[in-house]
Amino acid sequence: MSQIECDVIVFDFDGVLVDYNLRPRPLGVSLLKEAVKGGLVVYIVSGRLKDELYTVKNALKDMDIKTNKLKDILLRPSSRLSEKNWKLMAYSRIIDKEGCIAEVHEDNPYVLSSIRKLGIETLVLHVYEGSERCEVLKGKPRLFACINT
Repeated sequence: MSQIECDVIVFDFDGVLVDYNLRPRPLGVSLLKEAVKGGLVVYIVSGRLKDELYTVKNALKDMDIKTNKLKDILLRPSSRLSEKNWKLMAYSRIIDKEGCIAEVHEDNPYVLSSIRKLGIETLVLHVYEGSERCEVLKGKPRLFACINT
């Protein structure tokens, strides 16, 4: 990475910010709020289809997250594109636009494995086995709440 510090953080939606019934995941929501409050450039990349943008925005609003504080919400353009391939494309686009990604928060280890080659500084797996926690697979997280899980 260049000498300029990267300030781009990317969150998955389902499994990190909400469960599959759209109930908030406290750890993920706390991390997202920490990133926004800290002035980081925040993207949400989801395997949800783009016609679900209203659902995603409403869920974020219910969590008291202002979507205008996010750089972008990127949703999968077609069900013919697998979630893993979509996210690989989306992360590549973010890197092309921003120059880097400092940290990715994801609940799918296969997605994290597939994006490892993109040069992302920190990869964080969100694990829910009775309790919420982050497992840092690569790098050092910038978000305090994840360091202490």
